[in-house]
Amino acid sequence: MLGISYDGWTTAEALIDPHPALRAASPQASPDDMFLNDDFHHQGAFRFSYGFEYAVLTEASDTNSNFDFGRYDTYDWYLELGPLSNANDRYLHGKLPSWNNFIAHPNHDTFWSDQAASTYLTRTTVPTLNVAGWWDQEDFVGPIRIYESMEKHDSAGINFLVVGPWNHGGWAGGPGRRLGNVDFGSNTGEYFRDSVQAPFFAYYLKDKGTLNLPEALTFEAGANTWVRNDAWPARAQVTRRKLYVRENAS
Repeated sequence: MLGISYDGWTTAEALIDPHPALRAASPQASPDDMFLNDDFHHQGAFRFSYGFEYAVLTEASDTNSNFDFGRYDTYDWYLELGPLSNANDRYLHGKLPSWNNFIAHPNHDTFWSDQAASTYLTRTTVPTLNVAGWWDQEDFVGPIRIYESMEKHDSAGINFLVVGPWNHGGWAGGPGRRLGNVDFGSNTGEYFRDSVQAPFFAYYLKDKGTLNLPEALTFEAGANTWVRNDAWPARAQVTRRKLYVRENAS
């Protein structure tokens, strides 16, 4: 199994109680806890436009249609809407389950915590390649949490992590040399697909080649190099420092 974003989440879900036929998996940019870190909430802050437009797109009667804002720039539309209750009062009328859940659960209650995939990943029996992007605007924390949860139970050394200089799913297509105006000096996306992902699945699915993966493969921007780590968070050549926002702290 392999998937990015929501499909990454379904891949992670399959690892909770994996079918015996599942030989290898790669959850990529998967959300974990959608209140604290990923997708609809970032550190608990509700992403109003993201949640509203997602609910309309996936659950409105005319499924897979975008909401008609009547304008190109929607910033003022959201400001003028006022409180969240106006979304149902004026437009949605309580018909969209996801939006109703957003409104009914404004705090981190069991509705959210019970959905966190990492809560249930209490064994590691399937070779797993976890993938994240340093500049993922949607789901950066999820892949790390999923990797960490599985790593606690990884007695066979089959749980891996890759983090590259990408936005959400940016490794899946294109060269991956640039992100905006930032040049990383090499085609990082092509490298991942050809030298990491393909050998991973060839090794575990077809018994071909050798697996030359470290525990965690991370891209160091600025130096523009891939770093092989024997643990994550990295331990080798790491010096812990305390940082303070004011002078003369202790």
